Amino acid sequence: MLPGLTFMEIAEHFFNMIKVSDEYKKNQATPCNKEDLLVPKFKDVVKDKLIAECAKQGVKILPRETFRTNALQLHYYNTGASKIKKNGMHHYGVAWDLLCLDNNGKVIDNGSDKSYITMRKIAEGFGIHLLGLWDAGHMQAVATSEQNSLRNFVANYKSGEAGSITLSFGTENHYVGNLKVALQAIKDKNGKPYLSDEYDPKNYFFGSDTEEAVKALQTDNNLESDGVVGKNTINLLTNLGHDIRK
Repeated sequence: MLPGLTFMEIAEHFFNMIKVSDEYKKNQATPCNKEDLLVPKFKDVVKDKLIAECAKQGVKILPRETFRTNALQLHYYNTGASKIKKNGMHHYGVAWDLLCLDNNGKVIDNGSDKSYITMRKIAEGFGIHLLGLWDAGHMQAVATSEQNSLRNFVANYKSGEAGSITLSFGTENHYVGNLKVALQAIKDKNGKPYLSDEYDPKNYFFGSDTEEAVKALQTDNNLESDGVVGKNTINLLTNLGHDIRK
């Protein structure tokens, strides 16, 4: 598993983001390149670390398929392009296909090419899991040995639980990042944001400053000022235009 990522986060993302998307509902056999359907922690590592490091080392990357419908997965299975019939890792937002380009901007088809070897070595250094050279550009957050466990976890996960998150001091997940974005956007009665923009939303740790900002928001809106982001505070944030559960 990608360091810092849990099955719970993947399941929550699947129910809160993927299952409500047009791509999931239409279930068409067409590729999707929508980055928002990727689990945030996985997307950030690939985009901000892997692709950035590849660029430094002269490897040109073309990001391609992100989420994959089961209709497309079945098509790939029937045409021999995949050994998986349904519910591949793309379906849960934890896989991303990256293609390497030559100096002329053309896709390199040879998975043994130096560019792919370099990209895969960098990916392993960031804890990203790889398939064989036959699918050299496939990156995923979950090890192949964990795939069935993830499928079973999501299948037995109650969708209602996905919306019942609780954030407090010490919590570290992408919902904290969403919370920080909200607290930086919402203004208090003096016109100042509850949380300064000096705090990086990509730092997913719920620290003391975030806790104090939450308490101030709660106090100003007649909620119990405990610094815990539960149902009532989430509803308040949502009513203010910031649904942090996505």
